[in-house]
Amino acid sequence: GRSNLKGKYIVEVKAKSFSTYSIYYYTRKKEYTATAPALQDVELRLELGEIEEGFFNGNTQYKIYMFKRDTYEGESRDYIFSLTKRNAYFMMYVFTDLNKFKLNNQGSNELISGYTWKGGYNNEIVISKNDTNYTKTGPYYIVVSRERIREEYVNVTETFYIGVTDDKTAFLLYEGTQ
Repeated sequence: GRSNLKGKYIVEVKAKSFSTYSIYYYTRKKEYTATAPALQDVELRLELGEIEEGFFNGNTQYKIYMFKRDTYEGESRDYIFSLTKRNAYFMMYVFTDLNKFKLNNQGSNELISGYTWKGGYNNEIVISKNDTNYTKTGPYYIVVSRERIREEYVNVTETFYIGVTDDKTAFLLYEGTQ
């Protein structure tokens, strides 16, 4: 197979009558099992108000996303990070410094430590504009991890949806987003 997929892609869709379509892309990164991540390990950059689908299969323990605003005009707003599980249990952590990430042993109370914020039972993290670790533009690194890897789930694809919004922006739902 081809190891370097960099390049320009042109996709053409022809229809004989009125139609609508959606084009999605997915990136696959290496399996994360035991080492601390680096910035190049970020799976996808999240955009304000958009929901992304993610999944785990095999022995992958966590995935990393990033949220960063290139420009920010106006007043500060609270950020809301949301994780919706589809068929498994996941945890969500937000880091302001990815160098503080630590993957603990499977027997530990927490699989991941060093985070700035951790999702609770509802897997929502609200970062108040008044929080001492808040920044208008970020970056924020969002780590989604499996609660634990069970042998019966190694060959099953576990799906989740992740998004970030602020206290003024609604999530955008597209056809195909469940």
